[in-house]
Amino acid sequence: ASPCDLTLKLVTENDIKPEEILEINVWGEQSSLAGPAWVNYTPEKIWDACVSTPHTIALTACGVAPGPEWYDAHTLRDPMIEKVRLATNVFEHPDYIEKLKENGANRPTKVEIKTARGVFTAESMRPRGNNVPPEVRMNEPELYEKYRTNTERFLTIADVEASIDAIMRLEEFDDINDVVKLLHI
Repeated sequence: ASPCDLTLKLVTENDIKPEEILEINVWGEQSSLAGPAWVNYTPEKIWDACVSTPHTIALTACGVAPGPEWYDAHTLRDPMIEKVRLATNVFEHPDYIEKLKENGANRPTKVEIKTARGVFTAESMRPRGNNVPPEVRMNEPELYEKYRTNTERFLTIADVEASIDAIMRLEEFDDINDVVKLLHI
């Protein structure tokens, strides 16, 4: 699972409220989680928020469902999200390179949430949504729901459904522009 998946699992299974969180520690891939560009504690613009590991972890811990709301101005300035974001630390997983060498699909990840009630930890070897192995792939209904969530602010419901149908039948189109027209705002 990804750091966000692990965070959601911990928050859900242990009924952790954002105000209880004292610290979140995340261990994962150096280049995509813990590199300098990814550890931004004060994202001000959409791009900053998109690549900020502390921001995405804080949003997940605060119960904000993934989607366009993650990048709204009010979300960027929310005091509770900011508190959790500032309490989030990101590190390279100590076994990352070794596990990657064992199997190129491995992405060891660990999340630890500290509260006054205790320390809650979850780990995984492969993030949800990767193609390998099959058990971590997203299924079609999950993909459709993710697409709907990310397009519903910008397209009509009819256009969202028509674009899903068209995307699933790409091989039937002689001109890709007929599909792209469905995606225009």
